[in-house]
Amino acid sequence: MLLSALIHAAPILAEPQSGAARKGKAIDFNRDIRPILAENCFACHGPDKNKRKGGLRLDLQEDATRKLESGHRAVVPGDPRTSRLLDVVSLVDSDDRMPPAKTGKTLNKSQIALLRDWISQGAPWKPHWSYVPPEKGPLPDVKNRSWPRGEIDRFILARLEKEGLKPSPEAEKHSLVRRATLDLTGLPPTVAEVDAFVNDKSANAYESMLDRLLKQKSFGERWAQHWLDLARYADSDGYHADVPRSMWQYRDYVIHAFNQDKPFDQFTLEQLAGDLLPNPTLEDRVATAFMRNGMSSTEGGADPDEYANKYVTDRVNTFGTVYLGSSIACTECHDHKYDPFTQREYYQLYDFFNQIPERGLDNDPAPPFIKVPTPENTAALTRMTNEIVSLEGQRKELLAKDNPDDDKGQAKWEADQRSSVTPPWTTLPPTDFKASGGATHQVLEDRSILVAGKNPEKDVYDVALRSDLRDLRAFRIEALTHDSLPLGGASRSANGNFVLTSVELEAESANPSGEPSVSDLGWGNWSILGAFKAANAKEVFEKAFIPEGSVDLKQTHEEGRLKWTETQAWKDNAVQPLWGEHSVTYFYRTITNRSPRYAEARVGTDGGFQAWLNGEKVEEGKVFKGNAKEPSILRLRLSAGENKLLLKAHHGSGAQGFVFHLPEQPVLRETARLHRAVADLQQKDFPASAAIDDKPETGWAVAGYDEKLRGPRQALFALRDPILFNGGAILHLKLKFESASGQHAIGRLRVAATETPDRWADFLSLPPSAQTALFAEPPKRTPAQRQELKDYYRDHFDATLKDVNAKLAAARKSQQDLYASIPTLRVMEDMPEGRPSNIRVRGDYRNKGDRVTAGVPHVLPPLPSQGKTNRLALAQWLTSSNHPLLSRVTVNRLWASLFGLGIVKTGNEFGTQGEQPTHPELLDWMAKDFMDSGWSVKRTLKKIMMSATYRQSSKPSPEGIAKDPTNRLLGRGPRFRLPAETLRDCALDYAGLLDRNRAVGGPSVRPYQPAGLWEERMFGGNRYDESKGEDLYRRSVYTLWKRTVLNPAMMTFDAPDRAICTEQRSMTCTPLQAFVTLNEKGYVEAARMFAARVLREGGGSMDARLRFAYKTVLARDPTETERKVILGVYKDMVAAYEKDLKAALDLLSVGESKPATDLNQIELVAWTAVGNVLLNLDETLTKP
Repeated sequence: MLLSALIHAAPILAEPQSGAARKGKAIDFNRDIRPILAENCFACHGPDKNKRKGGLRLDLQEDATRKLESGHRAVVPGDPRTSRLLDVVSLVDSDDRMPPAKTGKTLNKSQIALLRDWISQGAPWKPHWSYVPPEKGPLPDVKNRSWPRGEIDRFILARLEKEGLKPSPEAEKHSLVRRATLDLTGLPPTVAEVDAFVNDKSANAYESMLDRLLKQKSFGERWAQHWLDLARYADSDGYHADVPRSMWQYRDYVIHAFNQDKPFDQFTLEQLAGDLLPNPTLEDRVATAFMRNGMSSTEGGADPDEYANKYVTDRVNTFGTVYLGSSIACTECHDHKYDPFTQREYYQLYDFFNQIPERGLDNDPAPPFIKVPTPENTAALTRMTNEIVSLEGQRKELLAKDNPDDDKGQAKWEADQRSSVTPPWTTLPPTDFKASGGATHQVLEDRSILVAGKNPEKDVYDVALRSDLRDLRAFRIEALTHDSLPLGGASRSANGNFVLTSVELEAESANPSGEPSVSDLGWGNWSILGAFKAANAKEVFEKAFIPEGSVDLKQTHEEGRLKWTETQAWKDNAVQPLWGEHSVTYFYRTITNRSPRYAEARVGTDGGFQAWLNGEKVEEGKVFKGNAKEPSILRLRLSAGENKLLLKAHHGSGAQGFVFHLPEQPVLRETARLHRAVADLQQKDFPASAAIDDKPETGWAVAGYDEKLRGPRQALFALRDPILFNGGAILHLKLKFESASGQHAIGRLRVAATETPDRWADFLSLPPSAQTALFAEPPKRTPAQRQELKDYYRDHFDATLKDVNAKLAAARKSQQDLYASIPTLRVMEDMPEGRPSNIRVRGDYRNKGDRVTAGVPHVLPPLPSQGKTNRLALAQWLTSSNHPLLSRVTVNRLWASLFGLGIVKTGNEFGTQGEQPTHPELLDWMAKDFMDSGWSVKRTLKKIMMSATYRQSSKPSPEGIAKDPTNRLLGRGPRFRLPAETLRDCALDYAGLLDRNRAVGGPSVRPYQPAGLWEERMFGGNRYDESKGEDLYRRSVYTLWKRTVLNPAMMTFDAPDRAICTEQRSMTCTPLQAFVTLNEKGYVEAARMFAARVLREGGGSMDARLRFAYKTVLARDPTETERKVILGVYKDMVAAYEKDLKAALDLLSVGESKPATDLNQIELVAWTAVGNVLLNLDETLTKP
């Protein structure tokens, strides 16, 4: 539309020259012109090609000055008369006016005059200031040469003088010590520190104080807080149920990095690509958790691809905010409307972070992750390893010794074991045989089956056999030789080999009418226990709320609150109600039965259930998922007599309740579960157990090409549960021969079964290699097999070796237990094979566009041409000396932490939509100085804090208020409310509750918060258990950060939930904040303990105590007015509480810390009220 207006609008006579041009005032494109164009024109005529109107682009000089279709130009350098841009922005009441009326924007006269003057001066263009590498320009001249203490002050004063302002005088010493201590450590100065600084008259007193503070461990704990906002660090996933995660080791890494003054370029390299550094250390890998801090989901019904895409875009957006100071998130869907970032470039950055093997939905620990041991863990693991090595050495020596007694015992043991594999076998007569490939068969006199005829590449045998065994527990398949088979062996393959890839067995009753009726079962009444409250769905089946292996109906639980209750009201086959979200209820009953049998009930509950029968888990503790509408089949193997059934039911949040349907008919068919297999001979990597592993590519194989191995051979298969049919069974045995080799089927086979595999069970408990060795005839055993049997026997039967092995097993278990207890941490790790990345059309994860490879925005320097294009290359590119953004963005962030706002107010937006820097030359000078200093954060902070600018009094002058109300020109010292963490930490410190000497780091802690908040606010419930002891009073940087339910006191003071990267916290002032400092449990307790300190440490007089209280909290003495006011408060409180001693004692019992019973209780409660007032003063909550 603008192009049309530019082409067709009648020329408007422009003034010859105006304003700045006539006066010769140089117009700066970035300062004066780009903001006008960005605000009013770039949305339709900027970088976004999809939204660009009329083909006109005004952010690039070559486009803005080129000829239009009419032959005219939007901008003609030096000639405002023929520059059509001026025409259309100057129109009044015309449809061709730009910007269009519907945008609600219009250029005022001064903006139009600026455009005209700029064009008159030749329309000089500049790249956007933040995309040009910073340089140290000359220091500006100033009139007041006595005020500046360093380079920073020259820049600040020059701007003040230009605006006709003067700097403020230096703050009083008590304000400086409090300001610097709060800024560098997040804690108040102690009374001794205040007195020492105020009384130190040396010239370097202030610098010495800064040096002392910079060395304190509390420095890292204070400065980590803002970085954790940027890194969106939290202790929970955020999405859906917001389940907990272990990430605190990353938080500790950040604290240590700031304390060590780790060069910021190295800090950046480690966090973006520590895992890709040469020989990465554990710390390098921990650092990469920076990119795994984003939210994640475990919701079962969610789309994994959607969330996998969310995780990567979160990393890209975080990278843009933290390191580029740019809002590139909108380019996920389209080209940037205002800045030269394209959608393709967004997905090129996306490709860097799309290479880790993570899943869209995953529980903690979500891969990739590492174990992060503490130094104590590492030392303990080393000790354990040394102990294990020593014990292994003892074992080796004992095994090498000759021992005739052991040799005799071993010979007898081997004979016993070999006999154990020959229990009474009953050869089963075949009743039917089918081969899927069309082969024929013949049943021989010995009940074996000889296969002939067609011989396909793959075949499946279905063999039906009659068994009269009442309690069938195992069967044997023999592969027998025959002269009609190739090489006279047992296989149909030309080389004599066979591979049995799968064995399956089903059984049906041979006499259904002879099976016991379901009416013979006796079902006892239900006894019910519950409901127990689980923290979440995961805990329901991981935690045993009662001893689940044995039931004591007389035992009570949860301090007598819960007990077993027998009920006749709960009827089978009907739905019964359950209550409570994520509740656990136990159901118990007896079942009497005349003879061993199977029974099948149908059970449902909306959250799943587990079952125990006679103290044993049914199906190894399987969680059955059936509900009341579609119940699960619960198959019970009942013994003769009384059977005890225990069910553990989970009630999620539905309304379906619990149902138990009694069996309606006897079990007449069952599928056998095969759980062990052993063969007398097997090829390497092809054991008999591979025939029951559900993997078609594996199987039991014998290399029949070797005459010594050809056969006959046998494989024994054990059933997990016996087949129980009174009148015998028809067995349906399915044998699959689906090896890739082809035609590897058995040619002659025979099947036998047994009811007495007890000794065989002992044999099967041996390692498979030992089983194979025992199957072999002693003269035919290999040296390795002989050694294995010798070692096995001595390990298990030699008394001395058994003792050493017991110690070795205990040491290994201790080591394993310790290692298992070491917390995990999500980290970055690239896949060996790269994952392709595509543009997502309009940001839709389902709509893939063009394939892209890793790259960086074209407006910034190019990536290094050599080496891999991976995250390490990206980090090295970012930290290179010619990168225009990283040092500027970082220095601006440090400046904002000290002054409340950065030199660029919009710290997350250094593009055209961001605010221009108030002191651009200073920002560039500091950015370059930051790099030249070796990227030292501490040096940069000290340089700022040593300046006269920082040391100014924060008291505003009338002139300053009038000309610079928000102090952007820094004519006075910084004054703003302290962060949430600092407020709480200071209160704890005033009270003497905070341990300043406690070591850095450790798991997150849980300070006070309103009871029941998690249960009320969280999906899936979960219970908040407050920390105990000193953990309750840890610094706030260690507070557990739960995204969906942030600690209310912290949230009230604008702490973010860290769902996304937070560049700058809000700074609100609300009545709720006063409610927190006056009434919140932690602050009231702090006031109480602070009062006790005043009485114990403040001296004997009211005046001395008041001076101690003020100096502790505000680092100064009270004024005379303050003395009178506080004394009045004190007297009023004494009078009030003398009349209401119960109220006094109630107040003095708030919190977990012990009441000071040794002090006068009325004095203590009155000083508690005074402390409450002091903690709520504006001056207390504000940086001086």
